[in-house]
This record gives sequence, C-alpha cells and structure tokens, in this order.
Amino acid sequence: MDSTTLTTLLADPQRLAALTATELLDSPIEPAFDRFTRLVTRLLDVPVALVSLVTPARQFFKSAIGLADPWAARRETPLTHSFCQYVVRDGVPFVVTDARHHPDVATNAAITDLGVVAYAGVPLRAPDGQVLGALCAIDVHPRVWTPAEVAALEDLAEGLRTELTLRQELVRQQQTTSTLQATLAQMGQLYTLSTQLTDLADLDGILQTIVESAAAILPADRVMIMICDPAVQQVTHLVKGGPGAAAVVTVSWAELQAGLTGWVLRTRRIAQSPGGRPDPRESPAVQARRTATAAGPVLVIPLLYQNQVLGTLTAINPVTAPDFTAAAGQLLETLAYPAAAAIANARLFAQIRAQARTDTLTGVANRRAWEEEGSYLMAQAERAGSPLTLLLLDLDHFKQINDTYGHTAGDAVLQAVATCSAAVLRVGDRLGRLGGEEFGVLLPATPLEAALTVAQRVREAVARATLVTVGGPIRVTVSIGVSSTAGDLDLRTLIGRADTALYAAKAAGRNRVAVQQYGGIQFPV
Repeated sequence: MDSTTLTTLLADPQRLAALTATELLDSPIEPAFDRFTRLVTRLLDVPVALVSLVTPARQFFKSAIGLADPWAARRETPLTHSFCQYVVRDGVPFVVTDARHHPDVATNAAITDLGVVAYAGVPLRAPDGQVLGALCAIDVHPRVWTPAEVAALEDLAEGLRTELTLRQELVRQQQTTSTLQATLAQMGQLYTLSTQLTDLADLDGILQTIVESAAAILPADRVMIMICDPAVQQVTHLVKGGPGAAAVVTVSWAELQAGLTGWVLRTRRIAQSPGGRPDPRESPAVQARRTATAAGPVLVIPLLYQNQVLGTLTAINPVTAPDFTAAAGQLLETLAYPAAAAIANARLFAQIRAQARTDTLTGVANRRAWEEEGSYLMAQAERAGSPLTLLLLDLDHFKQINDTYGHTAGDAVLQAVATCSAAVLRVGDRLGRLGGEEFGVLLPATPLEAALTVAQRVREAVARATLVTVGGPIRVTVSIGVSSTAGDLDLRTLIGRADTALYAAKAAGRNRVAVQQYGGIQFPV
C-alpha cells in the first residue's frame, strides 16, 4: 500500500467521525487510560506502552508510560514517527521484531528519535468498530513477541473499547433522559464510577459504591447487585446497600428462579413490581417471603454486557412507600451499565493475569509466578522459623524423545509429567515449569525427610506413566534435586543447591533423587 492510499485510509470520514465522537483528541491525561498502559508494561515487561489515536497528520498519545521527553511532554508525534498508523492501515496487530530491518518502518524516525526497536500494536476500536489508533508495547531491543503476548494486548484493547462504550453510553443516557436531569445533577459520581472500572482489583468497592448511590438517589430502602452463574445454578457474588440492607437474605437458586430475579434473568427485561398486591411473576412462596420481609415495591434491572446477562440490580422499598416510577427505572438502568462493565472488566483482568502467570503448554505456574511464590514462602518460612524445601525435576534424555518422536510428542510428554506430578503432590505444594524440561516444586513447612518422600513419590509416578503416541508408547523418567532451609537462605541460593543435587542425580545414572545436605550430595534410598 503506497503512502497516498494510506493517507486516504487515515482520512476516511467515518473513521474520523468516530474518532471525533470519542472527544479524546488533545484531552487531558486520565488515570483510567494510564492503568491500561501500566498493565501492558507489567504483563509484557516492556519499558514503554502507549494508547495512541491516529489522525491524517499525527498520532496523539492519550496515555504514554515510559516515553522520554520531549515526546512525553508533547503527547504527540508526526506520522513520520508513527508505527501505529500501520495498525490503522491493516486493522490487525502489527508486530515488529527489529524495526531496523522491517520493510515498512526501517526508515521511520521513531527508531532514532524515540528508540523504538521492537513494537507490538493492536487496534484500538471505537464502539462501532472503527479503528481509532493502537494500544502498543515498545522495547528498545529486538524481541520476538509471543502469540500469548499479542493476545494479552488484544484483551486489554477490548477493555479500552469498553471504556469508550461506557463514555458514549453515559452521554446518551444524559441526553435522552431529560426527566432525570435533577437527579443526575446529584450524582456527579456516575462519571467517577466509570473511570474506576479499570481499577480491577476493587470490584467489590465499585459495586458497593453503585448500590449505595442507587439507594440514596432513588431513594430505596435496600439495593443489591447479584452476579449469577446459571451453569452451576448459584449466585456467585452478592453486594447489598441502603438502610435496610440487613433484610437482604440469601435464598436458594430454585426460589430465586421462582421470583422476579429469575423472570428478569430469563427474559432480559426490566421488572417493575408494585407494592401491596401479589405479582403473578412470583411463586406463592416468594410472595410469602416478600410479605415476611416487609418488601413493597420492587424494581429489578438485568446486568447486560455484550448480550450476556451477568446478573441483576435490584431496588426494594417498604410496603408503605409509593411504587417506583419509570424515571427510577431509567436511573437504575443508567447505574446497571457501569456495574456490568465493572464485572466484565474484572473477569477480563483475572483471565489476563492468570494467563500471564501460567505456562501455556502444561497449565502449571510459569517461572516468574513460581519464583514470586517462592520468595513469599521464603519470607514466611523465616518469620515462622519453619523449613522450606525445594525440588528441581528434569526429564531424562528429553532431547532424544524430541529427536525420535518429534516435538509434538515432546510437548505431550511435558504435559503428562506436569499432570503426574500434580496428582501426587499435596495441597499447598507449588508446582511450576521453570523452562524447557525442568520443573520446580515448593514444599512449604516441610522437613527434609518428608520432602524426600514427596520427591520419591513424584519420581515413581512419572516412571510408571506410559504415553501412547503415533510413534509408539513412550515412558520417561525424571531426576530430582532437593535442597532445604529453615529460612536462612535466599531463593536463588536454594535453587542453586537443588540444581547441584539435580546434576549429581543425572551423573549417578538418572531416575533418582539427590539431596544437597551438610555441604555434600546424598542419595537417599
């Protein structure tokens, strides 16, 4: 694609209209966007992360973490310094291992002026799908980006899209609900709630703010948010607020389904129920509970996100209170959107965090997560004066397996070893893949003798397992090195001692356990 065609694409009227509608160009720095770029630097371990918006003449940085001055102060560059324009051009991730040798960007001024060498950018889309710019990670050294890293960027970009959708939804609600203007003037916190949606570690706090705000503004005696999981038929999360919150009790899934909540979950419609008379959508048992808890008018709103029902937002008033109005229903709908977005974003963050800490092949902890856990357990052991024992496992003759049966079979062997090991470990033991064919196990509060029993159990479980492949059955063994401390060593030293024992086990014939103790290597029977 030549430069004229690229310029035409960047100047597409529909794209520019979507970009203008966001009202983000030349807007101030906002924590809501900086949280996403900080997440990129942490998850991908890069020095620079950007949220860029691309116009036909420049790229504007809505958020820039790690960018050097004067570019950080200017918050923009001309397109001569832009890799993100190619994300807009193609509408797909643009990944560069070494910009100095890439045909599209080898002469780009960002290499010399901004120090960009490795780049991974994914489309930042408006709610209508138009590509506004990019969420990107930058490294100053050549780097091969993994599919998992690019996927993590795409997940975060989808979270940014949620932020933009929420902004536009808030504007729409304020424009179309004229009867609520007096009420909305009392709740400047609504925008604050929307900007908190990326503070994913505090979902309970966000939802608590929403229910308390709803109780105060409607007003309502009690307000609750329920997150439901129909697959397991249970409420997984309940947050309640308002003066009468204590009256909210947990009920069975069957009773929930027999009431207004179940009706809303099935129909995805608002339930506005008057007080003082039975509601035919409720079973007799639910109607009796409603009377027993002095519940009068009830208003239930579905929590909808991307056509999925996540739960409900419910407001209840005493029997002496007037029925909820249509305006109250509109207000609760306004609050339901940030609640649903907060829930969806929290789930997204939990998924991304789990992916960042998990070895994608075996499903156990990756090296970074395992070592972080190890450092924590070392400190805990030192405070408690208890031992921490460590096992290092290495597959015997693994290269020969790859050479004979192929790497697909080798991957299956690694998965089987992880499964066998996890099956015989105890609750509280931490298994991780440290790289290649090496695994580590942390055994908290475990004396050496007990740890040797665990090590032998792992070794025997692996040796007994048989993996059937197209090339024939494969049986493998592992050698294990063991080291232990009462908390007087750091994790690196403990790993080093176990590694020494591991190599001794290899040298002694493999398929055995060795322990470094009292300055020497021992081979327990």
